[in-house]
Amino acid sequence: MKTTILILLIQPVILGAQTWVDFIQQPIRTTQQHAQRVIPVDIDFDGDVDLITSYSLTDEVVLEINNGNSNWQMIPVGSNVVAMFALPADFDGDGDLDIVAVGLFDRNTGFNTEGEVIWYEQNGAINNWVPHSIDTNIIHPRYLDVADIDNDGDMDFAVVSSGQDNNGQGFGNVAVWYENTSNGTVWTRWTIVSNLTNPESIRIGNVDNDNTPDILIGEYGGGRVLWYASENNPKKNNWAEHIISSNLTTPSSAQFYDMDGDNNLDVVAVFDLPGVITWFEHPANLVNAWAQHTISSSVNEPVEFTRGDFNNDGLLDFALGSFNKGYMAVLENQAEGNYAIHSHPYFSFTSIESADIDGDGDKDLITSSYDGNRIDWWNNSHLVPDVIYQNGFEE
Repeated sequence: MKTTILILLIQPVILGAQTWVDFIQQPIRTTQQHAQRVIPVDIDFDGDVDLITSYSLTDEVVLEINNGNSNWQMIPVGSNVVAMFALPADFDGDGDLDIVAVGLFDRNTGFNTEGEVIWYEQNGAINNWVPHSIDTNIIHPRYLDVADIDNDGDMDFAVVSSGQDNNGQGFGNVAVWYENTSNGTVWTRWTIVSNLTNPESIRIGNVDNDNTPDILIGEYGGGRVLWYASENNPKKNNWAEHIISSNLTTPSSAQFYDMDGDNNLDVVAVFDLPGVITWFEHPANLVNAWAQHTISSSVNEPVEFTRGDFNNDGLLDFALGSFNKGYMAVLENQAEGNYAIHSHPYFSFTSIESADIDGDGDKDLITSSYDGNRIDWWNNSHLVPDVIYQNGFEE
């Protein structure tokens, strides 16, 4: 007798949030001065999100260790550096996370002088850090990104500097990368491009899908978004330059995202003075122009942004803020190219990132304030959607 087996395929249905719920501001630190950047990372590998914060007036890089229930423990990492940006990576290959940072200038010699590029070795514990200076001959290093640029198995990083000395001279207004040649003990500096005009951001990503990553720069003073091709040979000076955009002024931040799901890196940028956030579509042939798609032209002087599905509806939103206008805002993706803006006052905004701070499964926000002398996390109160199965049973 022939037996027929019926297999029932049960499809999950994701029920997303239907209405917008505002984020709730939660202070983390208000005692340090001129917070420039806050970066989420699980530095102690305990499963929750800690923070690395850069302060440019108290001249320090600090950790905020997340002990849960809004209990944050501040641990100094390095002092005597006019800290603008700090990122984690394992530079010495010992399995823990170290920190690399840039200091804008030498406070002992004045504003328009050389800053410092430095990394801090985690020496057996998160409260024990050993500083290693890498470069003190670059003027106004401001922004950095970390990756294995030469594909040799260790971590390198790239930096932009945004100034020159009082005589208009010195090694500044450049993009460089630092080759890690001996577990953080020896570094080689390579110049990607010189003669930029006040670049504000740098990111590492593989634009042309070859064997080595490329560099993305937002050139604030020059009004250009640019990418530089490593062409499988990053250990050289003067990489090949490619212009993505030059028709919008003052790009304050540019980042890589795959916006259209084609597995190529597109570029999202915020433009300060015109008040625009837009994305540029990676062309199938990189010789062609990058098509421009405006996300919003109603954001007031934005300087930094992040991306995530903040209301758990399956659509990716943006969060950004303005230094001069003093706000943080979330751009809720309502599909078909429409974004609703949910704005909060936030004095002297400098940076924003997203991470699940409280471990409840959604994306919270983390911000820093310069003159407000503070860092905060913003609790996301949207419900994380359940998986409901069509036969009435939940897995």
